[in-house]
Amino acid sequence: MLVDQKLNVGTIWITGLSASGKSTLGGKLFSDLKAIGVNNVKLLDGEDIREEFGDTFGYATNERNAILEKTIQMARECNDNGNIAIVSTISHKRSIRQKARDAITNFMEVFLDCPLEVCVKRDYKGHYQKALNGDYENFIGITESYETSDS
Repeated sequence: MLVDQKLNVGTIWITGLSASGKSTLGGKLFSDLKAIGVNNVKLLDGEDIREEFGDTFGYATNERNAILEKTIQMARECNDNGNIAIVSTISHKRSIRQKARDAITNFMEVFLDCPLEVCVKRDYKGHYQKALNGDYENFIGITESYETSDS
């Protein structure tokens, strides 16, 4: 094991549908980097960020964008403090991911292209079923589309 390595600062932005594996991949990448001695890494998971803000933000597109603006700021602060930021969040609008790309130096977008059927099967929280039943107005992949990036 290498001790106290520092990698170049930047942000790895992991995006995709709910239950596509964003949190799993982000957490695994974070723990693997820590395990080899990379200590300048922070994990910013969308669900954890939402929890931090409590009921401040809902799920309408404008509210999703507002919390993503905060996430962009958090990632930049991590980078400014010499840390790699691993962000895992749905961020379904191309425009908000472009804002992140424009605001963050050394930005890498990772899109988890997981078929909707697989995400539905993985959904242990039952969100997809609730969306299919009409219980959710704004559920990405069911009532609102995910916009893939051009590159």
